[in-house]
Amino acid sequence: MRLITHNMLKCNIRGVIEGYPLIIEPETIQIDETSEDSFDKDKLRIILKKVNWSAFKASVASLRYYPY
Repeated sequence: MRLITHNMLKCNIRGVIEGYPLIIEPETIQIDETSEDSFDKDKLRIILKKVNWSAFKASVASLRYYPY
């Protein structure tokens, strides 16, 4: 969910031309698994419609995390 939240953030510093998407430079990566009961599926469907998928994929790639 934090990557989805990151997808909606934009730099608001005056004079910045390309303030979206923000760059991710992780020092550590933590994966927290959740059960199906811990989130609202309907709310997630609404949020996923708003995601900029090309920016989301770029953010995931910047993590350089390949578990498999």
